[in-house]
Amino acid sequence: MIEITGLSKGYFGKTVLEDISFVCETGAVCGLIGYNGAGKTTLLRCMAGIYRPDAGSVRLGGEDVWENAGRKAETFLLAEDPYFLPQATLFTMRDFYRGYTPSWDDEVFERLMVAFRLPGTQKISSFSKGMRRQAGILLAFSATPKYLFLDEIFDGLDLAMRRVMRTLLAAYVRTRQATAVVTSHNLRELEDGIDKIVMIRQNRLTYEGPVADIREAHGTLEAYFLGEREVDESAFSGVFQ
Repeated sequence: MIEITGLSKGYFGKTVLEDISFVCETGAVCGLIGYNGAGKTTLLRCMAGIYRPDAGSVRLGGEDVWENAGRKAETFLLAEDPYFLPQATLFTMRDFYRGYTPSWDDEVFERLMVAFRLPGTQKISSFSKGMRRQAGILLAFSATPKYLFLDEIFDGLDLAMRRVMRTLLAAYVRTRQATAVVTSHNLRELEDGIDKIVMIRQNRLTYEGPVADIREAHGTLEAYFLGEREVDESAFSGVFQ
């Protein structure tokens, strides 16, 4: 279980997150949504123990994650732009993560290599954007973390791979009794693969609840999100006249 309590975070005097509190249950996928600059990535990094909150706490399995090596070893954060070692291949990255990830699973790695049809000896820098995203996903699942944080998970994936990702994620949290938090601007894809929605607007939590409640009240997650988004579309009219 992930418990966020009164979390606030800012940079250089600017508030990014203010008094955020919610819970993600074990065995569930939580979707974190909000418009650009809402603080989603900052929150994921606080949850993974990379950033220290200015106030409040992040508890994983009942323990504060900050400066907690045991809990951090149970997490994996896949960033929007995944980092790979210079000149690395998938086999290089396997050896890298295997060296310090206690729960690394070679069998999962090999199965996903076959399923994704990714070359193990080719430099990742030569991969397409979609292949790099698949490589990151492969490494994230092979680490078999209890707490999986995925930032813009569908970015770069084609339609078939998005469907695969939803299936993989649901199977992973169920079989491993893990907890996953995912962000995505692709709300239609996100809606079909998550149990709970957490929305941030103007640095604060504005909604926490089951996807079913959103559908009942608004029809779709996209309709709800657009209803919360403040954009003056008229300001863009006539720009190219």
